[in-house]
Amino acid sequence: MSRVLEVFAKRGLVPSQWHSTLAGRNGEELHIDVQIADIDAMLARRLAETLRQVIAVRSVLVSEKRRLRTA
Repeated sequence: MSRVLEVFAKRGLVPSQWHSTLAGRNGEELHIDVQIADIDAMLARRLAETLRQVIAVRSVLVSEKRRLRTA
């Protein structure tokens, strides 16, 4: 978990939400959901590529939360 957080800390970014769960039959996997508000798509892609290089990281998914338009 600290290696993942370090990726954000090196860039001075603080996640707006962080949720981690032990998973797998014996709790041998750590699933982490990190959300950062108001970053552009290019930075999100760069962060994902960096996270994919962290030892023991098996997959990184990136999604964008779109704001609803008000009428």
